[in-house]
Amino acid sequence: MSSDKIDPLKSPLFNRIATDLYDPEQVLKAIETQKRRPRPELEASFVAPRNAMEKELADIWAGLLGIEQVGVHDNFFKLGGNSILATQLLSRVRDSFEVDVPLRTVFEVPTVANLVVQIVQGRAGQLDSAEMEKVLAELGQEEAQQTAAAGEPDAA
Repeated sequence: MSSDKIDPLKSPLFNRIATDLYDPEQVLKAIETQKRRPRPELEASFVAPRNAMEKELADIWAGLLGIEQVGVHDNFFKLGGNSILATQLLSRVRDSFEVDVPLRTVFEVPTVANLVVQIVQGRAGQLDSAEMEKVLAELGQEEAQQTAAAGEPDAA
C-alpha cells in the first residue's frame, strides 16, 4: 500500500460532508448557492417577494436559473428560462405547493407574482374558507383581486 494515499476518514472534505452536509437537501443547496450569478439587467426593476408564497416560488426560480435573486415581476424566460426548465419548475411547484399547474401557464404568466395567483386558484378547491382567507391575506392587494375575479363566473 502506498504511503502517499489520503485516508478518507482524515480528509477535511469528507469530515465536512459527514458533519455539516449530511442531509442531501443541504448538499444541493450548497451546490446551487455556489454557482449562482447576479440578476441580469431587465426592463422590470427588482421587486422583492412580498409574502411567503412569493418568497418560496422566487427561491425555486433562483435555484433553477442559477440566479442570486428573482423579483416578483421578473420574466422567467428573460432570466434564462426555457421549456425544459419550465417543466422542472412545475415539478417543484407541485412538490412545494401540492398543485398541478399546466405548462402553458408558465408561458402565459411568466412572473412570480402572476404564477402565485395561478397556484392559489389551483389550490382553492383544496382549502377550506379560513385557509383560503389566510392565503389571500398573504397575497398583495392586486393579486388577491385577480384571484377573486378569476373565481367569479362571467357576467352575461
